[in-house]
Amino acid sequence: MPKFSVRGIWQRWRESYPTDGGKVEDAITVFTGVPTMYTRLLQGYKTIDPDQQAHSASAACQLRLMIPTHGKGEQERVEEDAARVRTGA
Repeated sequence: MPKFSVRGIWQRWRESYPTDGGKVEDAITVFTGVPTMYTRLLQGYKTIDPDQQAHSASAACQLRLMIPTHGKGEQERVEEDAARVRTGA
């Protein structure tokens, strides 16, 4: 199994959904991970070049995200952070 790479995941998502609004043939459509992975992805989003943040957010919005959690608070926190990425807040 490949090592978890925040930069690599964001890049793969952007490659799946080019800026022309299309979707490549082998596009990622579902992403599942534990809350810690989502937290690291959201932290990594803040370090992405500002020119690529909009593309990254747009690509992430195309995915079906699945978050297995043990408690509601953890999932709500991740969802709130994700909403900030979607809106650019």
